[in-house]
This record gives sequence, structure tokens and C-alpha cells, in this order.
Amino acid sequence: MGITLEMNRVMPTRRRRQRRRRRRNRHRYRSIAKLGKRKFSPSQQDDDSQGAKRMRNSGMLLTKDIWRRIHCLMPMRDAACVACVSHAFLNSWLCYPNLTFDKDTLGLDEHVCETDFISKVDHILKRHSGTCVKTFKLEVPYELDVCDHVDRWLQFAITPAIEELTLTLYGTAQKYNFPCSLLSDGVGNSIRILDLGHCAFCPTIELGSWRSLKRLCLSFVRITEDELGCLLLNSLALEGLELRHCDEIVSLKIPCTLQQLSYITVSECSRVRIIENKAPNVSSFYFTGNKVKLSLGEWLQVKKLNMRSSRIVRYARATLPSMMPNVETLSIGSLREVFNTPMLPTKFPYLKYLSISLIGLTNSPAYDYLSLVSFLAASPLLETFFLAISQEQAEQESIFGSSSVMRQIPEHRHEYLKSVTINGFCSAKSMVELTCHILENAASLEHLTLNTNLGLANRSEQSPGILKEVPKALSAIQKYIAGKVPSTYFPGRVGFRHAPLPRRRGANTRSPSAPPPAILRVRALDSLASIVARRPAMGMLLLSRLMPTRRPRRRRPHKSRRSGLIAKSAKRKRSHCQQDDDDSQGGKRMRNSVPTLPEDIWCHIHSLMPMRDAARVACVSRAFLSSWRCHPNLTFNERTLGLDEYVFETDFISKVDHILEKHSGIGVKTFNLQVPYELDVCDHVDHWLQFAITPRIEELNLMLYGTVQEYNFPCSLLSDGIANSIRLLDLGHCAFRPTVELGSWRSLKRLCLSFVHITGDELGCVLSNSFALEWLELIYCDKIASLKIPCTLQRLSYLKVSECSRMRVIESKAPKVSNFYFTGYKVKLSLGEWLRVKELCMLSSHLVCYACANLPSMMPNLETLSICSLDEVVNTPMLTTKFLYLKYLSISLSGLTVSPSYDYFSLVSFLDASPFLETFFLAISKEQMKRESKFRDSSHMRQIQEHRHEHLKSVTIIGFCSAKSLVELTCHILENAVSLECLTLNTTLGFASRSEHSPGTCFPMGKAVLMGVPKALSAIQTYIVGKVPSTVRLNVMEPCNLCNGIGH
Repeated sequence: MGITLEMNRVMPTRRRRQRRRRRRNRHRYRSIAKLGKRKFSPSQQDDDSQGAKRMRNSGMLLTKDIWRRIHCLMPMRDAACVACVSHAFLNSWLCYPNLTFDKDTLGLDEHVCETDFISKVDHILKRHSGTCVKTFKLEVPYELDVCDHVDRWLQFAITPAIEELTLTLYGTAQKYNFPCSLLSDGVGNSIRILDLGHCAFCPTIELGSWRSLKRLCLSFVRITEDELGCLLLNSLALEGLELRHCDEIVSLKIPCTLQQLSYITVSECSRVRIIENKAPNVSSFYFTGNKVKLSLGEWLQVKKLNMRSSRIVRYARATLPSMMPNVETLSIGSLREVFNTPMLPTKFPYLKYLSISLIGLTNSPAYDYLSLVSFLAASPLLETFFLAISQEQAEQESIFGSSSVMRQIPEHRHEYLKSVTINGFCSAKSMVELTCHILENAASLEHLTLNTNLGLANRSEQSPGILKEVPKALSAIQKYIAGKVPSTYFPGRVGFRHAPLPRRRGANTRSPSAPPPAILRVRALDSLASIVARRPAMGMLLLSRLMPTRRPRRRRPHKSRRSGLIAKSAKRKRSHCQQDDDDSQGGKRMRNSVPTLPEDIWCHIHSLMPMRDAARVACVSRAFLSSWRCHPNLTFNERTLGLDEYVFETDFISKVDHILEKHSGIGVKTFNLQVPYELDVCDHVDHWLQFAITPRIEELNLMLYGTVQEYNFPCSLLSDGIANSIRLLDLGHCAFRPTVELGSWRSLKRLCLSFVHITGDELGCVLSNSFALEWLELIYCDKIASLKIPCTLQRLSYLKVSECSRMRVIESKAPKVSNFYFTGYKVKLSLGEWLRVKELCMLSSHLVCYACANLPSMMPNLETLSICSLDEVVNTPMLTTKFLYLKYLSISLSGLTVSPSYDYFSLVSFLDASPFLETFFLAISKEQMKRESKFRDSSHMRQIQEHRHEHLKSVTIIGFCSAKSLVELTCHILENAVSLECLTLNTTLGFASRSEHSPGTCFPMGKAVLMGVPKALSAIQTYIVGKVPSTVRLNVMEPCNLCNGIGH
């Protein structure tokens, strides 16, 4: 012992440390090995112990990139902890991409001080290299003054690689100005998410483009409308916009350049008065605050709308059907609603979910809940209705008298209404009448919930007035509602909920008047066999989704033969042997992957599924896994790849590469590649196309949004006869340079080119060899000056040319073109084979006179003609030739000049030239409606004799004004159209309007337009009404009284 101590004293200190470290490591590994013996399988024990050795000894068998990828997937706090015990993760911590600083990640309690917060952030940033930071989130708790340090932290984090930037400084809005200079020199181009709160943000035009910005959230931020406009104009990829408590903004204008914007939230911005949207694809809109003016714009695509403001119910019913007709989900929160909801003719044709919350109702006069039937009647496809009542209304005195008569509204059936919930149900008469109306008219109702406790779970939150009202409400339910509840529904249940009553000593907790809950349950699921019989692909998908995650245990094989099993199964169950055999054996095939069908049948079933479902079912079935290797339909877009709206280039590329690696490359018939905006994947597209384009390819769709100047389609891939198999070719946002050497396109039936760089000669090389072509679309192809359709296209029936700015001549020799659509500058339609055209739609300048002079002889077989003319100044001449087959005529006159005034009466030439015309539609521009009335000398009304319109049945004039020529045209139609059934004169701009004898509303119009409406109505009353025959239905559409107040 003494010798050992003496040797330890003599041994150098370094060697003693090494020996202690080795002993400690041996003891640690021995403990890990013992732990592995007690847990899991021997193989897993081995892996765990070896994994532990790798972690501690840093003997990395994986590459650094993989370690970094694993590390970046961890939350920041876990990433920091694991970096303390592993050299592999310690190295990747130096470039950890996601930096998040808040109380949770920093491990601070609620009584945090400034020095602790600052020191911990500084300590972490000192250990970081400052490279590869993609996400930086800084949330400073309330009342911490760290503004002097924020600039330094942002300067560290904001680099050209930054993608997500979140900065929230609670309680310091007046102290901190965001340093916009850090985003200059193109640094802002990489940011995808920008979330700022409680600061000042003043962006300028000098910051340049925000080409990657997809989501912008500003909360309690001081920013003006001009500064916000600078940001929006340069954010072409923006998809979501949120503004909360931004009190400097008065007018919010969304530019039309935001083609991808789908989500807008404006909450409690106290000074906002106007919201003008021109973005065409907005589908969700959320608004809370003071009522604002939603100006005319692109609101037609909105499907989800949530509004909370004062007295908003009546406004929503009057305005929204015309402004947002495609709404599917509507949520309304109204404060101090005092006006009942009127019955209006306009409807929500697609509304499926309706939620109305009435908050702060006045006690006198009582709100008439039965008037909400107007919303139900206006929503023919409504499935769910939710109504919430405020405490003030629930506490009011019951107005349900025994001598009163229950009102009913007939002829209002709600065929699709399935679920109704009323929170805060009270004994008000109109409330009971509304509930009874729903029970009597909702034939498909499945679930009715009457909640008397306002939806509050805690009884202490309810006022004594509410608890006193509960017995009255329950009594009204028992007396008037319970007896009308049908005994059966399919499928579903009907239940009643009531608030807990105050318990008195010696009293029963349950109210004697409370009705017993009525619950009905009906099985509503179809058998899996019937689903498979109707839709085989969907049935197989359901089978795969119903399979258990664990593999079933192997059972001992039965001695009986297969036929004996089927016979016994048929005896035990009421179904035939087919059901038992198909279901049981189908399940076994899916689970055990032992298909008895030929491989060709499995491949055919698999090919009928969408690609995403086909990939999922291939993960659980070997039969489908083998067919997945030759799946014929490959579609790559955000939806099929399961990517969210904030997709990165690396994610998109890696997923496409991964799928193609698992595919054999054989049997590809459809290849659809749609790259989202601003993703630079051009270097990989050639590789993907080379994989997909084989001699069996039939459909090729390539859309590279925003990369027109960067990518050239590799036409060499289509050589050697490969183009022969293509049936559909759809290219967008690229350059396409086909040559004669490509040979024949003998199977091509549809060709669509959108934003494609291609010349007329190059297009001719394709058309001259596409003998089976049936459909041709050219949209924004600005390199084509002359379009020549050869006579060899014997099957071509559809031709569309839209906004090809350099197009000057269109020459068609194809004999069977029946549909022709053209928009853009006026072109020369040279003499050729236009005789078969039956449907023509044209939009250009000075088009009416041109159509009268040329179309009857060029396209005499027209049946449908739609013309939209810009800046028409020449009156329509009388025609000698006729449209012998024309049945529908639509003329839209836009941008008319003020002087000389256009003579609408000259349009009689069109009517006279169309002896079989049945429908005539005329739309007049807003500029013409603003002009001063020309109907001063009414002594002489022009008439044209011997012009009878025998077949004209329906006439509609949008934008009717008091111009003398327009009144003369209308009188002429009434006097000479002997078969006329309906005449509609709309004095509005054609949005929403009303008839003379029913209340209605319209979208707000400008003062100049509204000033001309009384003159137009006076002209109708003086000169037109008296000439309307008794067999003609006259509809006069005029602005409502409400639009005058809103419009101004």
C-alpha cells in the first residue's frame, strides 16, 4: 500500500489523470452493458451500447452533414443539452440554424430580470459561429428594457441565409425602431417569414425585392400605409398577411401583383376605414374592429370569412352575397345588434357553415331571432348552424306569453341542415319560434343542441339573472319544442343540455321540468364490400387505412379445405359467400401480401389511384409495392408532395429525387411537374425530364412559375420518335424551341402553351406534324406575330389565343374549328376555314363595328357570340348579311368616350341581322353611366319599321341609364319582340340589386353613378313601363337605400 502511494506521488500528474479517466470509462461502459442485458433484445442491446460509445468517444460513423441535419431537427433547448455530452453534436452546435430566445428556451422563471436575460442570450451567441442561421426568434418578456442590445443581436442573426425572423418586444413599442438597414443589399430576399411585434417598422423602396417573403405578421407595430405599400409591392410570393393593432394605417390596399396571397387578417386596427383588395386568389379573410368599407375588388374567391364588429349581421346579410358569393364558412360576431335581419332575394349558394354570435344586445326593443331565418333561407346548402346569445339577452324578462300566436314562415325548407347549436337559449318567444321552425323545415337534421348556460363550463362565471332564467327556458323547451322533435333521424342524435341550477337545502338537484335527454343513434356506415363494389380504388385505400399497425399473429393452418370455410361462413352470417370470401381474403391479401390476382390487374387498380394515395397504400402492401415501382402517373406539386405553403427548394428537390429513386422508370405515362413560384430548380429539371420522357409517355405537363428567362425545354429528349406517343403537352414559363428534326407528333391531341418563348415558325414545326390535334391554347406567347393553322389539322375544334401582344394575323385552314376565343389587340382574321365556328368570344378595342362588318360572311354558322369592346366610338351600321343561326348575343361596351355619344339604338342592326336570336345581353360601362342625361328632347322617338324579332325571349341591360338612344332601343325591343318573356333593366353596375316590390341591397357605388339613377328610373317610368305587354315580366334593378350611406 505504501509503495503504491509513493509511486502515485512520483508519477507525473498527467499520467495519473489518464489512468483515472480510463478506469472511469471502463466502469461507465460496464454499467451500460449491464443495462442492455436487462432491457430489450440482445441485438438492440448491442446497438445501444455501441451508440453510446460513439456518442461519448465521438467515433462518428456518420458524416457531419447527417449529424447537423439530426441536430437541427431538435428544439433549441434539447439541442444545447445534447451538445454538452457529445462532441459530434458540439461541432454542429456551432452552426445550429434555429435560434429561439424566450423564457422557456432560456430556462427563466416568471420573475426574470434584465441582466439574466441579456447575459444568457450573449452567452449563447458567443458559442455560435454566426453562420447558417435560418431562424431567429426573440421574444422579450414584459417590462424588460433590452432595446440597447437588440440591434447587436439582430446584426449577428440577419445574414443572407436568414429565412424566418420573429421579433416581439412586449411593452416597448415606443422605444425601439427596427433597423431596416440590416435588410438592404439583397438580405431581405431570403426571408420567408417576418413576424414583428411592439416596435416601429419603416421599410422603404430602397430595400428592394422581398421575393421569398410568404408570410408577414405585424402586431402592435407602428407602420404607415405608404410604408406597408412599399413592402407589399415587392413581395410577389406573399401568401399570408396579418395586421393586428397597427393604428397608423388608415387605408389598406392590396395590389394585384400578389397573385399567391390567400390569407388576410386585419384585427383591431382602430384607424382603418377602407380595405381595397385586388389580389385575385384570397380565400380566407378575418376582420375584427370598427366597420370598414370593403371597396370593389377581387373578393370573389373568398371561401372562409370571419368578421366581428358592431351591428354587422344586417350588413353581412345585405352585402356579402354579392361581394363574396363563394363563401363556404361564415362566422359573424356582432356587438349591439338592434336591427332585425331582412328577407332578401340574394343568396349564399355555397355556404355550408354559419356561426352568428350576438353580443351586448339591448334590452328594448327585443331582438327578433326568427328574422335569422333569412340567413338560413339564403343558404340552400347550409349544413351547420351555430348561434350564441349574450348574457344581457339571456337575463331579460321572458316575452313568451300564453296568449300569443306562434309565427311560422312557410316555403323555407332547409334540406341539407344537419347540426344546430344554440348557446344561451332563453325563453324569448322569437327564440322558441326559430327553434320550432328549424325542427319543422330541416328534413336532414341530425343533431340539435340547446345550451342554456352560454357555453360556460364554470357555474361561478354565470350571473344570478342567468340562473333564474334557466327554469323558464327549460319549461319552454318541454312545452313547445320537445314534442316537435322527430322520433328518428338518419344518422345522428338529438340532445338537450342545460345549466346546473342553484342547489337549495332539501331540494333535488335536478329540475322537475327538465326534459329527459333524447338520444338517437343510427348506424350510418356502408359496408366495405359495397364501397369496393362502387369504387374499387377507394375501397382498396380504405382497406389499407383500416389495417392494424401490428402484424397479425400466425395461426395454425385449418385442416378444412377452402370450400368448407366458405360454406361454414355462409351459414353463420346472413350475407352470401361472396361477401365473406371477398372481405376476408381481400384483407388477408392486403396484410400478408400474397396476391392471387395477376400482376397486370394489381397494376391497373393501382394506376387508378391518385399518386399520394398510391404511395401510401404501397407502404402497407407488397402487392401494391411491386406495382408502385412502375406506377404510370407521376405528379409533383405542393399537394402531392405533402409540402406546406412555406416550401423550400431543398425540400422540393429532395422529395422529387427520393420518389424517382424508388421508381424503376418503366411505364411512366403521365408526368406532371408544377414548381411553385420563386423556387430555383432549373438545374434539376433536365434530370427529371430525362427520367420521365420515355417512348411510352402520353401526358407531359411542365409549369415553372417565375422562371421564364432561365429554363429552356430540352427538345432533344423528344427525338428518335419519342414525341409520337405524347397525347397532351402543357408547357408554362419556359422556352420551347422545336425543330423539324423532331419528326411526327402523330398522337398529340392537346397543346397548351402559357408564358412560353416560341416563335411562329417553331410553332409551325409542331402544328404541321400534329395531325391528331384537337385543342390549341396560346396564352401570353409574345414571340408569335403570325399564327397559321395548316389544313392538315382535320380534327382541330378548339382554338384559344389570349394576350399574345405581338400577334397581328391569325390564318386558319383547319376545316372543323367550332370554338374560337380571342383576347388582345385587334388582329386580322384572314380568309380561311372559319365556316364551322359556332361559338365565338372576342375582347378587343373598337370591336362592335368590326364584328358587324366581317363576321356574318366569315362565320355565318355562329350560334353564340360574345363581344367585349373597348373604346367604341363608331355607331353600328345596318347590315345586309345576317347571322342565320345566332341564338345568344352578348355585347359589353367598356371605356366609352364622352363625345360623340354612342348611339345604342344602332345596335338594332345586330338584332335585325339575327332572325333566330333568343337571348340578348348588353352591358354598359361605368363611364357612360356617369355622363349627363341626353334625354332632353323627347318629342320625337325614333322607330324602325318592319323589323320583327320573332324568337327573342330574354333581354338584359346592365348599367341602364337615361340616354335617349338607350330608351329608344328598349322601346323598339318591346314593340317588335312578340315572343319576349323577360326584360331586365339594371341601373347598377351589375353586382347585387333588387326589384321594385321587394327589399334588397346592392354594392356601394360612386356618387356620379348614383346621381344618374333617378333619371334612369324616371325614364323607365315615363317611356317604358306603359309599353310593357302583360305577357312580359319586367325586372327593374335599382340601388338600395343602404348603399347610399355605405357608398359615401
